[in-house]
Amino acid sequence: MNRLNTRVAWDDATATAIDEITPDDRGLYTKKSVDELRQQYPNLTVITWDEAGQRTDDHHRKPPERITRAQFLYWLEVLPPVDWIRIGDGESFKISERIAGNITRIVVRYEREYWTLQDHIRMPHEDIIVLVSEARLRVMREHAPALFTALRDAVAILPDAWRKFGKPEDIAKMASKHATRIAQLDEQLNASDNRDELLRNEAEQLLDTLRELRAALPDPEFAAQSGVSREKIESIGAAIRAAEGWKTKESEVKPVL
Repeated sequence: MNRLNTRVAWDDATATAIDEITPDDRGLYTKKSVDELRQQYPNLTVITWDEAGQRTDDHHRKPPERITRAQFLYWLEVLPPVDWIRIGDGESFKISERIAGNITRIVVRYEREYWTLQDHIRMPHEDIIVLVSEARLRVMREHAPALFTALRDAVAILPDAWRKFGKPEDIAKMASKHATRIAQLDEQLNASDNRDELLRNEAEQLLDTLRELRAALPDPEFAAQSGVSREKIESIGAAIRAAEGWKTKESEVKPVL
């Protein structure tokens, strides 16, 4: 008999196979009827082992999320890596111990960023990089409006941030250049029937520009000395981190166990 076609009692609430179902509709181990099992597990359905395996995999899949370099190295060293591949700007490996079924943790370096996801242990490296690339772009596009707001703030406070120390000529030129770009983008937005889509298409450029401006601003702890709002500088940094896929401050990130 093909075991993949053997029936099992599956609980959708916990994504767990409760028991194997015999031909007389009773649990092989619990000895309970399907109706009795359903009283104990209201979300119970009877499916094949093959279907149960697919549902187990689907339940444990997780999309890409950002991690730190320290986390990347932690997972590289905690167990022998499986299928460790480095091609160009992409690198990935899988944890040898599976989470459930065919699903394991996959750890990725994409350019200078580090990501993790949970998916099939045999997923090809090329498909992994595509998933991470798509997730990266999707997050940036979702945060495009916030990036544009933060970009306005950065350009507005940049000259004042250095006024007490004498305004360097290169800082003035930077602020002027990006103020002009903001004005141009404002014109395009006002003429567009879909402002959000236009901003989403500009997301990557907005993020690169905001990173450049943030690097030119003082650190938040020196905000008072420079005469600008600490909260404003921190909000600009927060907008960058959110668009980069961070869900928490880097200092609070711990190994994903």
